[in-house]
Amino acid sequence: MREIRGIIDDYVSRPAADFARAEHGRRMTGDEARRRHLLQSVLQAEGMESAGYRARFGTDPAEDFPEELARFAARGWLDPGAEPGRLRLSPEGLAHSDALGPELFSPAVRAAMAAYDLK
Repeated sequence: MREIRGIIDDYVSRPAADFARAEHGRRMTGDEARRRHLLQSVLQAEGMESAGYRARFGTDPAEDFPEELARFAARGWLDPGAEPGRLRLSPEGLAHSDALGPELFSPAVRAAMAAYDLK
């Protein structure tokens, strides 16, 4: 418990300027930006309009993530009643929302996570 308290104390004692830069992280590629956008959007109750995705990235989410979306649909995680052009989670998909993120990890992120050495 003392270690956790030390982390919190360090965080709250930092000056605001310390938060102007990240200490840990990785540069986001175009592929990672697409994955992040898809995940954050489908986790919203209204889901994601494919047109907005196309406007931002120039492609359709079904083109970029055919295997992932097929797996979600096969598991019943996508709402088949969503209006055309909208990806929305079903109640079952919402119940499994914590599993969506790892399903969308790219091979590069999986490799980085496996190689990460906690200090």
